[in-house]
Amino acid sequence: EEKYKDFILQHYPSALAQGLYSTFCNVYTNSLKHFDGDFKTFLCNLTSEWICGSTPPPLTWSTWPLHLLEPSNSNKEDDGRKSGLKIQDSVNEEQKPISPMFDQPKVAIESHPAGPGPVFERVQFNIFGRSPLVTHYLDTRNLGKDTLAPKLVSRTQVEKVGAQQPTYRQIISQAKKVSITWRSNTSAHFNSATKKAGR
Repeated sequence: EEKYKDFILQHYPSALAQGLYSTFCNVYTNSLKHFDGDFKTFLCNLTSEWICGSTPPPLTWSTWPLHLLEPSNSNKEDDGRKSGLKIQDSVNEEQKPISPMFDQPKVAIESHPAGPGPVFERVQFNIFGRSPLVTHYLDTRNLGKDTLAPKLVSRTQVEKVGAQQPTYRQIISQAKKVSITWRSNTSAHFNSATKKAGR
């Protein structure tokens, strides 16, 4: 329906990237340790450029439900397993279907990094352009000749994400631990000095 169109287009690039990632993980299990953050970023950029014509914000994959996308009992440091899809023979009748796209795990309370923020860059974006996927489809059917004159606008996007740790929450927590330790040591020294003075 029309009311679902924007929602589907908004989430489709990420869902497609998650599907590709899950396929790689389940087929090439011997290479799991190579499917790191850079690989996930590559998939996110690729699918978003296909559909939207631009790259998504960095670390978009950090909200993925990896426990649903990766094979069960996976160990990225284990290279001794055989590749291949793992097919579940039986399904529990009471088990409800899970959608990695909509059933997201509970996210921990976020805290802003204490270091420098992200680095931004200005790029040119053609608002009358088409995504490479659509352009290729039209060209294969000789339908891509009638195009509008390019109209470029400036677009600001994140070029590089700063260090994610330590966060303000971690710094405050560490400061509290240091304060408790200092008070405990001070109290112990004071009690020791009081006992020696009373002798």
